[in-house]
Amino acid sequence: MLSDALAAQDQCYEIFASIGWSDHPHCLALLESQSACLEGLGMLDDAMEAIERCCAARKTVLGEMHPSFASALNTKAGILSSMGRLDEALQCYETCRRIRETTTGKSHRDFATVMNNIGICKFKLGRYSEALQML
Repeated sequence: MLSDALAAQDQCYEIFASIGWSDHPHCLALLESQSACLEGLGMLDDAMEAIERCCAARKTVLGEMHPSFASALNTKAGILSSMGRLDEALQCYETCRRIRETTTGKSHRDFATVMNNIGICKFKLGRYSEALQML
């Protein structure tokens, strides 16, 4: 299933790129989706490459305080966590948290999601008392 989704995403991306839309929000959303599929297939290096392209483009096109940039950072942090690069993942989650707090507020579900992800990451790092504070 994921490999079929990835093939369709590749085809869509090529179409967007061929008409000069490689930085269009739809194309960047596609890159984020591709990275999640690649992560699910265990292709972590490829997933990281896709999400880094997405993060860089969203930062340039939308700015570093845009919710879509925060979403890409959250996805990147998840991939970093899957790779065992927990300190880097935590940095991404913390940056995402600051953006979410500013753009959506503390009562928004996206803020709650990133706080949960920070807690999980701290737990994996063995920082149990800090992880408990996230509850």
